[in-house]
Amino acid sequence: MKIDIYILIYNPEILYKDYEKYNKYISSERVCRIQRFIFNKDKLNSLFAELLLRRMLVKYHKMNISQIEICYEPSGKPFLKNNEILISISHSENCVAIAISDEPTGIDTEKISEYYEEIASDFFCKEEYKYINSSKNKCEEFYKIWTKKEAFTKINGEGLSIPLNSFNVLDNDFSQKCFTIKKDDFFISVCSERIIDENHINIHFLNIADIED
Repeated sequence: MKIDIYILIYNPEILYKDYEKYNKYISSERVCRIQRFIFNKDKLNSLFAELLLRRMLVKYHKMNISQIEICYEPSGKPFLKNNEILISISHSENCVAIAISDEPTGIDTEKISEYYEEIASDFFCKEEYKYINSSKNKCEEFYKIWTKKEAFTKINGEGLSIPLNSFNVLDNDFSQKCFTIKKDDFFISVCSERIIDENHINIHFLNIADIED
């Protein structure tokens, strides 16, 4: 198993209008979706998510740009038409994260802000909630668990049809199938159906210049 993780954290002050020129490199469906967004950050995240994916598939996975056709399951999970490469995409604030793998994988990123105890109480299992509240850094532990849970629900595109309190990411068997990264103010977690460790993962920290060339 091999998982390539691509992480783009961009300056939140940039404007979508300055990057609108890159719409020609993404699908017309994505362009239409972008136009429906009101907020600048949502437009940028949608643009950069597909642009980053396409650039990385060409640069690191030797795909021809004309071969890349991104489709979506009814659940919203993206997949590549007529290709065995599997993908997962997430974004939060000014961070876009993509996982490209040869086996089902989910990825999630969240910006660290505050500890939302009500979310942990209502949507996490009892063991996780107790663990967070006994930790020295409740906020960080909350986001570690949250991103792992979200990533797990994305493995097969089941999303929130899986109740978040129906599984415990602290369980030893489960925790071995997750990998979490902290970069600046973000946590990024990937989950797989099999045990993963650093030997299975290649992490690429990118900037906008990497997707412009």
